[in-house]
Amino acid sequence: MVERGELLRIGCGYFATADLAELIPALPAGRLLLSAAAAAASLGPAAVVSHQAAALLHELSLLGPAPAVLTITRPPGAGSRSGRPGVRIHCAALPAEHVGGRLGVPVTTVPRTVIDLARVLDFRAGVVVADS
Repeated sequence: MVERGELLRIGCGYFATADLAELIPALPAGRLLLSAAAAAASLGPAAVVSHQAAALLHELSLLGPAPAVLTITRPPGAGSRSGRPGVRIHCAALPAEHVGGRLGVPVTTVPRTVIDLARVLDFRAGVVVADS
């Protein structure tokens, strides 16, 4: 199906239909959405896109360039802490009300994303995210 152009590989063992793969990159942060979907799916049902990637998916402003690494948050004990190349695993409790979605991809809510970033970024960068 890949050779016929019906499927597009978006990650090791993860594919999108050609029509979806054509539509999503046209959306704001569409390519990130495809990568985030593959990363979260590869890490299990409790995995949620978080931090800068979540901010970009929610169209929040970041100070400086977008990071090259996706951050995925999952509960402690939900598997290995090692991710694959380009993916950072963050272990933290995620109450159901802190998890939302963007086109079917599990992502931390805007308030949770702002708080997560305020904890790990410098003051100015945290203010930019919170202000947006």
